[in-house]
Amino acid sequence: MTVPSSHILSDSSGGSGGSGGSGGSGEGDDKTLSGQTTKALREAIVSGQISAGEKLSEPRLAEQFKVSRGPLREAIRRLVAMRLVR
Repeated sequence: MTVPSSHILSDSSGGSGGSGGSGGSGEGDDKTLSGQTTKALREAIVSGQISAGEKLSEPRLAEQFKVSRGPLREAIRRLVAMRLVR
């Protein structure tokens, strides 16, 4: 999995980005650990903390975000659906 170089464009394309709504991607579900992880990981990508083209390591991200790999994998699936990750 990598972050595509066009991740900034994907963020501003409309979609279900942002803080509200039920969004089909599940990103708005901040009550679950996977929802919170999706939001944190998305912010890291959009802000540039995770660089475009950077290969994502599940063990490293799980440690960085202090979550198990299950919620992290769900977050990554959601980001793939949002086209922030390939």
